[in-house]
Amino acid sequence: MKDRYLFPALRCRMGEWIYYVTYFKFSDVVQWIKPTEEVHKSKRLGEWIQRQLDRNHSRGIADYLKRQPERFFNAIVVGVYGGNPDWAPLKLSVPIGSDIDNLLQDQEEGLEDSVGILKLSGNENLFAIDGQHRVAGIKEALRTADSDLGREEICTIFVGHENTPSGMERTRRLFTTLNKTAKRVSAADIVALEEDDGFAVVTRRLIDEHPVFAEGSRVAFTPSPAIPTSDKDSITSVLGIYYIAQDLYPKTKLRGQPKKTDVLHSRPSDEQLDRIYRRNSRYWNLLAKIIPECRRALAENGVQPGKFRSKTKNHLLFRPIGQRAFASAVELLMSRKKKPMRSCVKLLSQVDLWLNHEEWHHILWNPLQDQMITANRVAAETFLLRQVGEKGRTTRNDKRLDELLQKRDFQD
Repeated sequence: MKDRYLFPALRCRMGEWIYYVTYFKFSDVVQWIKPTEEVHKSKRLGEWIQRQLDRNHSRGIADYLKRQPERFFNAIVVGVYGGNPDWAPLKLSVPIGSDIDNLLQDQEEGLEDSVGILKLSGNENLFAIDGQHRVAGIKEALRTADSDLGREEICTIFVGHENTPSGMERTRRLFTTLNKTAKRVSAADIVALEEDDGFAVVTRRLIDEHPVFAEGSRVAFTPSPAIPTSDKDSITSVLGIYYIAQDLYPKTKLRGQPKKTDVLHSRPSDEQLDRIYRRNSRYWNLLAKIIPECRRALAENGVQPGKFRSKTKNHLLFRPIGQRAFASAVELLMSRKKKPMRSCVKLLSQVDLWLNHEEWHHILWNPLQDQMITANRVAAETFLLRQVGEKGRTTRNDKRLDELLQKRDFQD
Protein backbone atom coordinates (compact mmCIF):
# COMPACT_ATOMS: atom_id res chain seq x y z
CA MET A 1 0.00 0.00 0.00
CA LYS A 2 1.40 3.34 -1.10
CA ASP A 3 1.10 6.52 0.95
CA ARG A 4 0.43 8.84 -2.00
CA TYR A 5 -1.37 8.55 -5.33
CA LEU A 6 -1.80 12.24 -6.25
CA PHE A 7 1.15 14.36 -7.34
CA PRO A 8 1.19 18.05 -8.34
CA ALA A 9 2.76 18.13 -11.79
CA LEU A 10 3.77 20.24 -14.75
CA ARG A 11 2.88 18.78 -18.14
CA CYS A 12 5.64 19.48 -20.67
CA ARG A 13 6.58 18.60 -24.21
CA MET A 14 9.97 18.14 -25.88
CA GLY A 15 10.35 16.50 -29.28
CA GLU A 16 8.03 13.50 -29.35
CA TRP A 17 7.96 13.13 -25.58
CA ILE A 18 5.17 14.29 -23.28
CA TYR A 19 6.56 14.26 -19.76
CA TYR A 20 5.47 15.28 -16.27
CA VAL A 21 7.57 17.06 -13.66
CA THR A 22 6.63 16.42 -10.05
CA TYR A 23 8.37 15.38 -6.84
CA PHE A 24 8.70 12.19 -4.86
CA LYS A 25 9.34 12.02 -1.17
CA PHE A 26 12.20 9.68 -0.42
CA SER A 27 9.63 7.28 1.04
CA ASP A 28 7.79 7.39 -2.32
CA VAL A 29 11.01 6.39 -4.07
CA VAL A 30 11.16 3.28 -1.89
CA GLN A 31 7.48 2.44 -2.38
CA TRP A 32 7.09 3.17 -6.08
CA ILE A 33 10.34 2.74 -8.00
CA LYS A 34 11.28 -0.85 -8.64
CA PRO A 35 14.57 -2.39 -9.76
CA THR A 36 14.47 -3.50 -13.37
CA GLU A 37 14.57 -7.18 -12.42
CA GLU A 38 11.32 -6.69 -10.45
CA VAL A 39 9.62 -5.02 -13.39
CA HIS A 40 10.62 -7.67 -15.97
CA LYS A 41 10.95 -11.43 -15.77
CA SER A 42 13.93 -11.15 -18.08
CA LYS A 43 16.96 -9.05 -17.17
CA ARG A 44 17.42 -8.08 -20.82
CA LEU A 45 15.73 -4.71 -20.37
CA GLY A 46 18.13 -4.08 -17.51
CA GLU A 47 20.98 -4.50 -19.97
CA TRP A 48 19.31 -1.97 -22.25
CA ILE A 49 18.21 0.80 -19.95
CA GLN A 50 19.97 0.41 -16.62
CA ARG A 51 23.65 0.36 -15.89
CA GLN A 52 24.83 -2.30 -13.48
CA LEU A 53 24.68 -0.58 -10.13
CA ASP A 54 28.00 0.05 -8.44
CA ARG A 55 27.17 -1.00 -4.89
CA ASN A 56 30.02 1.01 -3.41
CA HIS A 57 28.72 4.11 -5.20
CA SER A 58 25.20 3.50 -3.87
CA ARG A 59 26.53 3.15 -0.34
CA GLY A 60 28.51 6.36 -0.82
CA ILE A 61 25.31 8.17 -1.82
CA ALA A 62 23.53 6.74 1.22
CA ASP A 63 26.32 7.99 3.50
CA TYR A 64 26.14 11.40 1.81
CA LEU A 65 22.40 11.63 2.51
CA LYS A 66 22.84 10.70 6.16
CA ARG A 67 25.87 12.88 6.90
CA GLN A 68 25.61 15.99 4.75
CA PRO A 69 23.02 18.56 5.93
CA GLU A 70 23.50 20.55 2.68
CA ARG A 71 22.63 17.52 0.53
CA PHE A 72 21.07 18.08 -2.88
CA PHE A 73 20.31 15.94 -5.94
CA ASN A 74 19.20 16.82 -9.45
CA ALA A 75 16.07 15.22 -10.91
CA ILE A 76 15.58 11.52 -11.59
CA VAL A 77 13.87 10.38 -14.79
CA VAL A 78 11.32 7.61 -14.29
CA GLY A 79 9.72 5.37 -16.89
CA VAL A 80 6.04 4.50 -16.30
CA TYR A 81 4.03 1.66 -17.79
CA GLY A 82 1.00 -0.38 -16.84
CA GLY A 83 -1.68 0.74 -14.42
CA ASN A 84 -3.89 3.69 -15.17
CA PRO A 85 -2.06 7.01 -14.73
CA ASP A 86 -4.21 10.06 -15.30
CA TRP A 87 -3.50 13.78 -15.47
CA ALA A 88 -6.02 16.54 -14.82
CA PRO A 89 -5.38 20.27 -15.34
CA LEU A 90 -6.03 22.67 -12.51
CA LYS A 91 -8.25 25.74 -12.70
CA LEU A 92 -6.04 28.63 -11.63
CA SER A 93 -7.36 31.38 -9.38
CA VAL A 94 -5.56 34.42 -8.02
CA PRO A 95 -6.77 37.63 -6.28
CA ILE A 96 -8.53 39.89 -8.76
CA GLY A 97 -6.61 43.03 -9.60
CA SER A 98 -3.19 41.69 -8.65
CA ASP A 99 -0.27 41.82 -11.07
CA ILE A 100 -0.48 38.08 -11.46
CA ASP A 101 -4.18 38.30 -12.30
CA ASN A 102 -3.43 40.70 -15.15
CA LEU A 103 -0.83 38.31 -16.57
CA LEU A 104 -3.06 35.29 -15.98
CA GLN A 105 -5.79 36.70 -18.19
CA ASP A 106 -3.34 36.76 -21.10
CA GLN A 107 -1.72 33.39 -20.43
CA GLU A 108 -4.44 31.44 -18.64
CA GLU A 109 -5.03 28.90 -21.38
CA GLY A 110 -1.35 27.93 -21.68
CA LEU A 111 -0.86 27.78 -17.93
CA GLU A 112 -3.92 25.64 -17.29
CA ASP A 113 -2.76 23.19 -19.94
CA SER A 114 0.55 22.84 -18.09
CA VAL A 115 -0.32 22.83 -14.37
CA GLY A 116 -2.25 19.96 -12.91
CA ILE A 117 -2.46 16.81 -10.83
CA LEU A 118 -0.98 13.46 -11.84
CA LYS A 119 -2.94 10.49 -10.43
CA LEU A 120 -1.47 7.00 -10.23
CA SER A 121 -3.68 3.98 -9.63
CA GLY A 122 -1.06 1.97 -7.75
CA ASN A 123 -0.69 -0.70 -10.43
CA GLU A 124 1.89 1.19 -12.46
CA ASN A 125 5.42 -0.12 -12.90
CA LEU A 126 8.01 2.62 -12.32
CA PHE A 127 11.72 2.24 -13.00
CA ALA A 128 14.61 4.70 -13.13
CA ILE A 129 15.83 5.58 -16.63
CA ASP A 130 18.29 8.15 -15.29
CA GLY A 131 19.32 8.31 -11.64
CA GLN A 132 19.63 4.60 -10.82
CA HIS A 133 22.44 5.17 -8.33
CA ARG A 134 20.53 7.97 -6.61
CA VAL A 135 17.48 5.72 -6.28
CA ALA A 136 19.59 2.87 -4.87
CA GLY A 137 21.35 5.29 -2.51
CA ILE A 138 18.04 6.68 -1.23
CA LYS A 139 16.74 3.17 -0.57
CA GLU A 140 19.96 2.21 1.19
CA ALA A 141 19.86 5.36 3.35
CA LEU A 142 16.25 4.81 4.42
CA ARG A 143 17.05 1.31 5.66
CA THR A 144 19.17 2.77 8.47
CA ALA A 145 18.32 6.48 8.70
CA ASP A 146 15.67 8.06 10.90
CA SER A 147 12.17 8.58 9.54
CA ASP A 148 12.69 12.31 8.89
CA LEU A 149 14.83 11.50 5.84
CA GLY A 150 11.86 9.75 4.24
CA ARG A 151 9.97 13.06 4.13
CA GLU A 152 12.60 14.81 2.03
CA GLU A 153 11.80 15.37 -1.62
CA ILE A 154 13.48 14.89 -4.99
CA CYS A 155 12.37 16.29 -8.34
CA THR A 156 10.97 13.45 -10.45
CA ILE A 157 10.28 13.44 -14.19
CA PHE A 158 7.80 10.86 -15.51
CA VAL A 159 7.92 9.62 -19.09
CA GLY A 160 5.63 7.03 -20.61
CA HIS A 161 6.99 3.60 -21.51
CA GLU A 162 5.30 0.92 -23.59
CA ASN A 163 6.32 -2.66 -22.86
CA THR A 164 6.52 -3.50 -26.56
CA PRO A 165 9.53 -3.91 -28.90
CA SER A 166 9.05 -0.40 -30.30
CA GLY A 167 8.41 1.03 -26.82
CA MET A 168 11.56 -0.58 -25.46
CA GLU A 169 13.54 0.80 -28.38
CA ARG A 170 12.21 4.28 -27.67
CA THR A 171 13.08 4.04 -23.97
CA ARG A 172 16.56 2.67 -24.72
CA ARG A 173 17.17 5.61 -27.02
CA LEU A 174 16.09 8.03 -24.27
CA PHE A 175 18.38 6.30 -21.78
CA THR A 176 21.43 6.49 -24.05
CA THR A 177 20.62 10.08 -24.99
CA LEU A 178 20.47 11.13 -21.35
CA ASN A 179 23.73 9.39 -20.52
CA LYS A 180 25.61 10.48 -23.64
CA THR A 181 24.62 14.13 -23.45
CA ALA A 182 25.09 14.49 -19.68
CA LYS A 183 28.48 16.09 -19.12
CA ARG A 184 30.58 14.23 -16.62
CA VAL A 185 31.97 16.43 -13.87
CA SER A 186 35.67 16.80 -14.61
CA ALA A 187 38.37 15.96 -12.09
CA ALA A 188 39.48 19.60 -12.22
CA ASP A 189 35.98 20.78 -11.25
CA ILE A 190 35.94 18.30 -8.37
CA VAL A 191 39.23 19.60 -7.00
CA ALA A 192 38.09 23.20 -7.38
CA LEU A 193 34.65 22.86 -5.79
CA GLU A 194 34.01 19.52 -4.07
CA GLU A 195 33.56 19.68 -0.30
CA ASP A 196 32.83 15.99 0.23
CA ASP A 197 35.98 14.65 -1.44
CA GLY A 198 38.64 14.72 1.30
CA PHE A 199 41.50 14.62 -1.21
CA ALA A 200 40.11 17.67 -3.03
CA VAL A 201 39.83 19.55 0.28
CA VAL A 202 43.45 18.67 1.17
CA THR A 203 44.67 19.62 -2.33
CA ARG A 204 43.22 23.12 -2.05
CA ARG A 205 44.74 23.52 1.40
CA LEU A 206 48.17 22.41 0.17
CA ILE A 207 48.08 24.92 -2.67
CA ASP A 208 47.00 27.71 -0.33
CA GLU A 209 49.27 26.96 2.62
CA HIS A 210 52.28 24.82 1.72
CA PRO A 211 55.45 26.79 0.98
CA VAL A 212 56.49 24.42 -1.84
CA PHE A 213 53.57 25.66 -3.89
CA ALA A 214 53.98 29.34 -2.93
CA GLU A 215 50.22 29.99 -2.84
CA GLY A 216 49.78 28.42 -6.26
CA SER A 217 52.54 30.26 -8.08
CA ARG A 218 54.41 26.98 -8.70
CA VAL A 219 51.28 25.02 -9.71
CA ALA A 220 49.83 24.56 -13.20
CA PHE A 221 46.08 25.24 -13.08
CA THR A 222 45.19 23.05 -16.05
CA PRO A 223 42.25 20.70 -16.74
CA SER A 224 44.62 17.71 -16.99
CA PRO A 225 47.51 16.49 -14.80
CA ALA A 226 50.12 17.37 -17.42
CA ILE A 227 52.08 20.61 -17.29
CA PRO A 228 51.95 22.61 -20.56
CA THR A 229 55.25 22.75 -22.46
CA SER A 230 55.21 26.54 -22.29
CA ASP A 231 54.94 26.53 -18.47
CA LYS A 232 58.46 26.81 -17.05
CA ASP A 233 57.52 27.92 -13.52
CA SER A 234 55.31 25.09 -12.25
CA ILE A 235 56.73 22.11 -10.42
CA THR A 236 53.45 20.16 -10.67
CA SER A 237 49.76 20.62 -11.47
CA VAL A 238 46.57 20.86 -9.42
CA LEU A 239 45.50 17.38 -10.52
CA GLY A 240 49.04 16.14 -9.93
CA ILE A 241 48.78 17.15 -6.25
CA TYR A 242 45.28 15.66 -6.04
CA TYR A 243 46.31 12.26 -7.41
CA ILE A 244 49.49 12.15 -5.34
CA ALA A 245 47.39 12.70 -2.21
CA GLN A 246 45.52 9.53 -3.18
CA ASP A 247 48.73 7.65 -4.05
CA LEU A 248 50.18 8.45 -0.63
CA TYR A 249 47.06 7.33 1.23
CA PRO A 250 47.85 4.17 3.25
CA LYS A 251 46.68 1.04 1.47
CA THR A 252 46.82 -1.04 4.65
CA LYS A 253 43.78 -0.51 6.87
CA LEU A 254 44.54 1.19 10.15
CA ARG A 255 42.19 1.46 13.11
CA GLY A 256 39.97 4.50 12.81
CA GLN A 257 41.15 5.24 9.26
CA PRO A 258 38.43 5.51 6.61
CA LYS A 259 38.83 3.63 3.35
CA LYS A 260 40.13 5.56 0.36
CA THR A 261 36.74 5.30 -1.37
CA ASP A 262 35.09 6.79 1.71
CA VAL A 263 37.51 9.74 1.67
CA LEU A 264 36.65 10.31 -1.99
CA HIS A 265 32.88 10.29 -1.52
CA SER A 266 32.17 11.35 2.04
CA ARG A 267 34.01 14.20 3.75
CA PRO A 268 36.15 12.85 6.62
CA SER A 269 36.33 14.49 10.02
CA ASP A 270 38.57 17.54 10.45
CA GLU A 271 40.99 15.37 12.42
CA GLN A 272 41.25 12.89 9.56
CA LEU A 273 41.67 15.70 7.01
CA ASP A 274 44.50 17.13 9.13
CA ARG A 275 46.15 13.71 9.16
CA ILE A 276 46.01 13.46 5.35
CA TYR A 277 47.30 17.03 5.03
CA ARG A 278 50.24 16.40 7.37
CA ARG A 279 51.23 13.27 5.46
CA ASN A 280 51.25 15.13 2.15
CA SER A 281 52.95 18.18 3.63
CA ARG A 282 55.73 16.00 5.03
CA TYR A 283 56.16 14.28 1.66
CA TRP A 284 56.61 17.52 -0.29
CA ASN A 285 58.96 18.87 2.40
CA LEU A 286 61.12 15.75 2.08
CA LEU A 287 61.33 16.10 -1.69
CA ALA A 288 62.47 19.70 -1.24
CA LYS A 289 65.15 18.64 1.26
CA ILE A 290 66.41 15.31 -0.07
CA ILE A 291 66.18 15.57 -3.88
CA PRO A 292 68.93 17.98 -5.09
CA GLU A 293 67.03 19.08 -8.20
CA CYS A 294 63.90 19.85 -6.17
CA ARG A 295 65.99 21.78 -3.68
CA ARG A 296 67.52 23.87 -6.49
CA ALA A 297 64.16 24.56 -8.10
CA LEU A 298 62.45 25.50 -4.85
CA ALA A 299 65.18 27.75 -3.49
CA GLU A 300 64.65 31.51 -3.55
CA ASN A 301 65.71 32.70 -7.01
CA GLY A 302 66.32 29.05 -7.85
CA VAL A 303 66.37 27.21 -11.17
CA GLN A 304 63.14 27.26 -13.15
CA PRO A 305 61.37 23.87 -12.80
CA GLY A 306 60.93 23.83 -16.57
CA LYS A 307 64.70 23.43 -16.93
CA PHE A 308 64.23 19.88 -15.68
CA ARG A 309 61.61 19.02 -18.31
CA SER A 310 63.71 19.24 -21.46
CA LYS A 311 64.68 16.43 -23.83
CA THR A 312 68.24 16.35 -22.53
CA LYS A 313 67.54 17.16 -18.88
CA ASN A 314 64.33 15.35 -18.06
CA HIS A 315 63.77 14.59 -14.38
CA LEU A 316 61.14 12.15 -13.09
CA LEU A 317 60.09 14.42 -10.21
CA PHE A 318 59.27 17.34 -12.49
CA ARG A 319 56.73 15.32 -14.47
CA PRO A 320 53.34 14.75 -12.77
CA ILE A 321 53.15 11.15 -13.98
CA GLY A 322 56.66 10.51 -12.61
CA GLN A 323 55.74 12.20 -9.35
CA ARG A 324 52.84 9.80 -8.99
CA ALA A 325 55.04 6.75 -9.64
CA PHE A 326 57.52 7.98 -7.03
CA ALA A 327 54.82 8.76 -4.43
CA SER A 328 53.11 5.40 -4.81
CA ALA A 329 56.49 3.65 -4.52
CA VAL A 330 57.15 5.58 -1.30
CA GLU A 331 53.77 4.53 0.10
CA LEU A 332 54.38 0.88 -0.74
CA LEU A 333 57.83 0.89 0.90
CA MET A 334 56.36 2.51 4.02
CA SER A 335 53.60 -0.10 4.33
CA ARG A 336 55.77 -3.06 3.34
CA LYS A 337 58.95 -2.21 5.29
CA LYS A 338 57.28 -0.34 8.15
CA LYS A 339 59.84 2.44 7.72
CA PRO A 340 59.31 6.20 8.10
CA MET A 341 58.65 8.30 5.04
CA ARG A 342 62.06 9.99 5.22
CA SER A 343 63.89 6.65 4.92
CA CYS A 344 61.77 5.60 1.95
CA VAL A 345 62.25 8.89 0.08
CA LYS A 346 65.99 8.76 0.79
CA LEU A 347 66.23 5.19 -0.49
CA LEU A 348 64.41 6.00 -3.74
CA SER A 349 66.44 9.19 -4.20
CA GLN A 350 69.48 6.96 -4.90
CA VAL A 351 67.82 5.65 -8.08
CA ASP A 352 68.69 7.28 -11.40
CA LEU A 353 65.70 9.61 -11.85
CA TRP A 354 66.74 11.11 -15.20
CA LEU A 355 64.20 10.02 -17.79
CA ASN A 356 66.47 10.96 -20.69
CA HIS A 357 68.87 8.21 -19.61
CA GLU A 358 68.64 4.96 -21.54
CA GLU A 359 67.30 2.81 -18.72
CA TRP A 360 64.04 4.81 -18.69
CA HIS A 361 63.57 4.57 -22.47
CA HIS A 362 60.22 3.01 -23.44
CA ILE A 363 59.19 2.81 -19.79
CA LEU A 364 58.24 6.39 -19.04
CA TRP A 365 59.97 8.18 -21.90
CA ASN A 366 59.65 7.60 -25.64
CA PRO A 367 63.01 8.68 -27.15
CA LEU A 368 61.71 8.32 -30.71
CA GLN A 369 58.89 10.84 -30.28
CA ASP A 370 60.39 12.77 -27.33
CA GLN A 371 57.32 12.41 -25.15
CA MET A 372 56.12 10.89 -21.90
CA ILE A 373 54.44 7.47 -21.88
CA THR A 374 51.73 8.22 -19.34
CA ALA A 375 50.11 4.78 -19.70
CA ASN A 376 53.16 3.22 -18.00
CA ARG A 377 52.83 4.88 -14.58
CA VAL A 378 52.46 1.56 -12.72
CA ALA A 379 55.42 0.11 -14.65
CA ALA A 380 57.47 3.15 -13.61
CA GLU A 381 56.53 2.53 -9.97
CA THR A 382 57.61 -1.12 -10.33
CA PHE A 383 60.87 -0.07 -11.99
CA LEU A 384 61.67 2.28 -9.10
CA LEU A 385 61.01 -0.47 -6.58
CA ARG A 386 63.15 -2.93 -8.46
CA GLN A 387 66.08 -0.51 -8.41
CA VAL A 388 66.08 -0.67 -4.60
CA GLY A 389 65.78 -4.45 -4.45
CA GLU A 390 62.00 -4.68 -4.07
CA LYS A 391 59.35 -6.46 -6.08
CA GLY A 392 56.42 -4.61 -7.57
CA ARG A 393 53.06 -4.22 -5.88
CA THR A 394 51.79 -7.38 -7.61
CA THR A 395 53.25 -10.21 -9.69
CA ARG A 396 51.21 -8.89 -12.59
CA ASN A 397 53.02 -5.55 -12.31
CA ASP A 398 56.38 -7.31 -12.32
CA LYS A 399 55.39 -9.30 -15.40
CA ARG A 400 54.29 -6.14 -17.19
CA LEU A 401 57.61 -4.43 -16.44
CA ASP A 402 59.55 -7.47 -17.71
CA GLU A 403 57.61 -7.28 -20.98
CA LEU A 404 58.47 -3.57 -21.34
CA LEU A 405 62.15 -4.20 -20.60
CA GLN A 406 62.31 -6.92 -23.23
CA LYS A 407 60.63 -4.63 -25.72
CA ARG A 408 63.02 -1.82 -24.81
CA ASP A 409 66.08 -4.02 -25.33
CA PHE A 410 64.74 -5.06 -28.72
CA GLN A 411 63.97 -1.46 -29.82
CA ASP A 412 67.30 -0.12 -28.61
